[in-house]
Amino acid sequence: MSIQSEIITALASVAGARVYPDLAPQDAALPLVIYKRTAYEPLMKLDGYASLTKSTFMFECWATTKAGSLTLAGQVQTAIEASVIAVKFREPSTGDEYEVQVDQFVEPIAYSFWHA
Repeated sequence: MSIQSEIITALASVAGARVYPDLAPQDAALPLVIYKRTAYEPLMKLDGYASLTKSTFMFECWATTKAGSLTLAGQVQTAIEASVIAVKFREPSTGDEYEVQVDQFVEPIAYSFWHA
């Protein structure tokens, strides 16, 4: 199973399953989560690739209120921590944002995963 499949499985109950890779549909209802892989680093040994990769993902938690985006970020964190993904750790991320043009709030949360 790919790391993306494992993430989708882990977040199946978050935001009414409105979890999208890279970009949400224009007419998608809030709240929703957009996830993006922001880094991909193969683990190398002296004799080559070690069959492990570290991927870092940013999860953008969108809602109509700041409280809603913070709550959604907490649900993402809880779901990732409870998932069967073996090696995961939270990364620093930028703070919450407000998008004036669409009157929406976003709370980013980042995780890195070691996977085959």
